[in-house]
Amino acid sequence: MFSWFQSFIILEIIFQVPVFVLGIRGLLRKNTTAIHPLLAIYGASSSTTTWACLATVLNEPHLPTLNHRLTLFFTYLPFLLVPLAMTVDYTVRLTRVCREVDRGAWARQERKKE
Repeated sequence: MFSWFQSFIILEIIFQVPVFVLGIRGLLRKNTTAIHPLLAIYGASSSTTTWACLATVLNEPHLPTLNHRLTLFFTYLPFLLVPLAMTVDYTVRLTRVCREVDRGAWARQERKKE
């Protein structure tokens, strides 16, 4: 077994599963943005580990047919795309929040100057 694969399993047990549970809990609460940074990190972590597994599986020489490779690819694809979409979505949301905070800080500084 690949050592990187073993480390990904540990990462999934220690980080991804607990964050998944916290993420569901956080999303069930209304009007909370506190969970967004954690979900962005979760999405990046999950899509990265899935990408590495997918690339390895598809490049293994023991997979005899193209049909077998395509079946594996389309099986893994949702586990790559959903976390990747989460990463993009929550990063965009966080960027908006940061811009609003920056605008508010700038406005406060301008008021102090007056």
